[in-house]
Amino acid sequence: MSLRILHLTDLHIDSINLFSRNYVRNIEILRMNLNLLSPDVVIISGDIVEFGEGILAKSNYEILNDLFYYSDGIFYFDREMKIPLYFVPGNHEYGTLFKFSLKDIPNYRSFIGSEFLNYYVDIKNVRLIFLDTGYDYSYSFHLHNLMIPSSEGVGLFKHQLEFLEDALKNSSNTNIIITHHPFLSPKNGIQEDVFILGREEFQRIITSYDVSLILSGHTHKNRVFDNGSNLITSFPLVAKGVGPYHVQTGSIGKDGYYRMIEVRDQTVIVYDAENCEDYLTYNTQEDEEVSVFDESY
Repeated sequence: MSLRILHLTDLHIDSINLFSRNYVRNIEILRMNLNLLSPDVVIISGDIVEFGEGILAKSNYEILNDLFYYSDGIFYFDREMKIPLYFVPGNHEYGTLFKFSLKDIPNYRSFIGSEFLNYYVDIKNVRLIFLDTGYDYSYSFHLHNLMIPSSEGVGLFKHQLEFLEDALKNSSNTNIIITHHPFLSPKNGIQEDVFILGREEFQRIITSYDVSLILSGHTHKNRVFDNGSNLITSFPLVAKGVGPYHVQTGSIGKDGYYRMIEVRDQTVIVYDAENCEDYLTYNTQEDEEVSVFDESY
């Protein structure tokens, strides 16, 4: 039994086209190539919209409703509604057009659903656990020479960590955690652009239970680290019985990046991130079988 996951992040739907312009085009390129990619499920790990609250924010979510398909409480990536689409909030869902950060996301709750904040989904032999790492949380002015620091996320509160541990305790599946802010994002010896609160407890939990991957976005970078912050440079990464690996994927909305992940029994295969424009040429190859997957595993 296998599960193919299409990991997208940082869609940044922007109804005024001031910050982001290519989000519709990039999604449509992937949708045209679904036969090539063959995902069973699609994940968007935050920053779905450029700004989620305040003036004009609802128009961003209205574009989301037009871009994807919805039935019986679930979004789907494809018109046939066979490929479910799951979200987790990012810091931009908490933000306004004027870059103020709020502490609640009523528009996300209304358009996507309050049940899609901290939750898990079992698909085939995989448990996907989604955690909301929250709004912008600037904590380290002294590390940035008194300049305004880059955005960290507020992090995970006690009830979220308890939910995570319970989800892992009763799981016999391959476990994958999805957050917007990464847990590991090292730069010059400092973890930047990560979530802040609950880090020690989160580390205890992910090393106490069988967690294969942590998928995130936020950094707009394509990077994978092992749990010791060592950068992985050889792909595909085949993970079996070790982990967790920390997987960051670049922005689909702004830069066209996506990543495929495949779970085969107890083996997890992480492919290198790709740019969706690379697959435009395949649209004319109707008679040729093309696969992006290494079938040797």
